[in-house]
Amino acid sequence: MLWTEYNWAKAFTVGAKLNRIDDYKGHFVFIKTNGYWPMKHMVDPAKDAFDCVACHSRHSRLNALNDFYLLGRDTNFWIELFGFISVVRGVIGHYVT
Repeated sequence: MLWTEYNWAKAFTVGAKLNRIDDYKGHFVFIKTNGYWPMKHMVDPAKDAFDCVACHSRHSRLNALNDFYLLGRDTNFWIELFGFISVVRGVIGHYVT
């Protein structure tokens, strides 16, 4: 609901119903929080990690996950074009300056 209609109240109400939270009365507030995102890809240290293709390939261990673009598994013309142009601009930019 939230990402299709951008309606917090409706999303919370539907979510409470789907999760059988009977005491939700439709009131909510927002509080200030901090979020921390790991920057290490959330994989084990190199000696314990899988090879990249274990997750980033067409027949990978993440193949059943959907609704997002996974580099190496999925293809999208616009994403790949943007990536190609970015690399070319970066290479040319380093030689021009």
